[in-house]
Amino acid sequence: MPRPLPVLPKLARRPRRRPDRLLLAFPRISPQWELGALGALMKPQLKDAISHQSATQPIPKKLREQVETALGIVDERLGYRPAVHWPESGDYVFAIEVSPADLVAAQALATVLSARLADVWLVLGRLFVREGRFFRRKRGYRLDLVPAANVHLPRPVRAALNGVLRCEASTSKPRRSKPNSAAR
Repeated sequence: MPRPLPVLPKLARRPRRRPDRLLLAFPRISPQWELGALGALMKPQLKDAISHQSATQPIPKKLREQVETALGIVDERLGYRPAVHWPESGDYVFAIEVSPADLVAAQALATVLSARLADVWLVLGRLFVREGRFFRRKRGYRLDLVPAANVHLPRPVRAALNGVLRCEASTSKPRRSKPNSAAR
């Protein structure tokens, strides 16, 4: 029996407009806390996710030195050294404007910065970076941060940054590796 309504063909979606400039920044308020607060506004039973946490991110000691060191590493290995803006107040501790042509180098800089500034969130456009890993918001109306599976540094960039991308002062729990089955 045929359907009573005609089947409408799915048309191609309009491509998303690419921004002229991106921002690589260190927000004063944790993006994870912000999304938890939005979730708590929509569903009050989710308020436990933020009720006992501080909204502000901890600002590491010697932040400017660590940022300058990371900029020096990326400049030496990739030839990319953007200007850093240090506003006295506002949403961000520091901000770097990035053109779309320099996106790969900016991703490398974000990875190096987040590895040196452990346990803080950085923002690169619509992506979030923590401890050298990229995250994005879950698709749809979900307010969860999930690992961004489609963001990768190209092989030559990873080779240039070899040995730099380890998190040094992370307070999060280390991952346990599975025991070797041959050792049993």
